[in-house]
Amino acid sequence: MVIRTLSGSKDPHYWSTLELYVETFPRDEREPLSRVAAVAAGELPGGPEIRIAELGGEFAGFIYFMRCPSQSFLIYIAVMPHFRKNGIVAELLRYLRQNAPYPCLLECEPPVGPDQHLREKRLEFFRGHGAVLLSKTYVQPSLGPGREPVPLWLLAIGDVPNPEAAIRTHYAQFFELNGDTPEIAAALSGLQLH
Repeated sequence: MVIRTLSGSKDPHYWSTLELYVETFPRDEREPLSRVAAVAAGELPGGPEIRIAELGGEFAGFIYFMRCPSQSFLIYIAVMPHFRKNGIVAELLRYLRQNAPYPCLLECEPPVGPDQHLREKRLEFFRGHGAVLLSKTYVQPSLGPGREPVPLWLLAIGDVPNPEAAIRTHYAQFFELNGDTPEIAAALSGLQLH
């Protein structure tokens, strides 16, 4: 398997990456496609990054993440349906572990609702890769016009010596939220690591 940078709209896997992104994540959990396209084109220096996985030259999946000085944020990770259960997500997580600061924070849906079994499997997968629950009351802010905030769980892979500082850094670096916003207060109220 090859993991490499998605190199903009001329990349042969550019459209496959955007299609998988739209098909995999609910609208309210997705950044506007224009932002993802800007990230793919390298137009946001110091911002999020996209790496794609190829298996036999075929597009297999992607990881979208952001590095910060003291931690990183796994924003999205997805694999083409016909490549699932081939260890691709594990390889993408290994890539992130080797190339981005730890701890790595990530969002996960709470294991409730009509697709509870799928959500539980996803949570157990991340736990199997070292993720621990950081907050059960985390709220992903609205990611754009017409999008709603989304209640999620916040997980961390790697040691988190100061959970409150990690959450504040996360909101500041990725969402540009500082101070005592309702989102930060909610996440801190459900802090699991003390």
